[in-house]
Amino acid sequence: MESFPEVVIRSRFLPLHDAAGPEKPAAPVKIKGMSGTRDRIVQSAEKNLSRGRLDQALSDYLRLLKDNPTDTFALNKAGDVCVRMGRPADAIEHFSRIADVYTNDGFFLKAIAILKKINKIDPTRLDVHDRLADLYARQGLTQDARSHYVVLAEQWLKKNDLKGAIRAYSKIASLDPADLKIQSRLADLHRVAGETDHAVARYDGIAGLLQRRGAHEESIAFYRKALDLDPNDPADFFHAISLYPGLTSAPMGIDLAARLARLDEVRLLTVVTTRTVPRQHGRLEKVQRLLRYDGPPGILRELSGAARHLFGCRGDAP
Repeated sequence: MESFPEVVIRSRFLPLHDAAGPEKPAAPVKIKGMSGTRDRIVQSAEKNLSRGRLDQALSDYLRLLKDNPTDTFALNKAGDVCVRMGRPADAIEHFSRIADVYTNDGFFLKAIAILKKINKIDPTRLDVHDRLADLYARQGLTQDARSHYVVLAEQWLKKNDLKGAIRAYSKIASLDPADLKIQSRLADLHRVAGETDHAVARYDGIAGLLQRRGAHEESIAFYRKALDLDPNDPADFFHAISLYPGLTSAPMGIDLAARLARLDEVRLLTVVTTRTVPRQHGRLEKVQRLLRYDGPPGILRELSGAARHLFGCRGDAP
């Protein structure tokens, strides 16, 4: 009988072995710089948490962060553990790093969520209020941004930090330029801080807005504040003169006129001819109408004479 060579049939269901013996399982892939795999460390941390071993759980998460300092999962877990351990400063440090990562990557809503978490831990952290307000503003959430800027402004004022308060109120003003209460508060702070140019500019802006709304008496009150800081500002004098005929409160107008009457002709001419108040705006005609003001005599006489001389107007002095 013809013989055939022996054929070894290996089942596909049985493992193949080499001559050296059974195949050993592959070693776990290690992440460079770590003592074990990430999954094993996470499992260890969860196990330690479940058994109340907070110190060991925190150590596990810190091992993850040693290899990857921007691991938001590990940062968040480490922060939560620190909260449970009564270590708020460390928790805030971890959460702040998460907020940095999200902000830098453009995930602003996630950054806001983390910063709110920090704010809940320590509501007195002004840097957190500032970051929250800026992010809310970038997202168009004006009311939320405003509420945090207000907290900032009030806290800076309590600390007698005018610069900080001015920065906060400036950001509020940029959110709603038509909020005259905030604009006025900001102008007053500039004045107290000795920032005269900024204060005058704010008062002028408020006065101009009120003037456009037809609130003449309120408008001139802010022009007067500007003039108190810069008595030689020709534009403010001219605006004030232009509003005077429309006033319903004679004492306020008379007081202004008394101050204007003390101008010599050279300064009054500067008021009239300054380039900051163009002739085409019709304000010269308003000044001319002032000469026909039908109010109490005496206080306007000197002003009327000087203006009449400069404008070449005719008519009796009031």
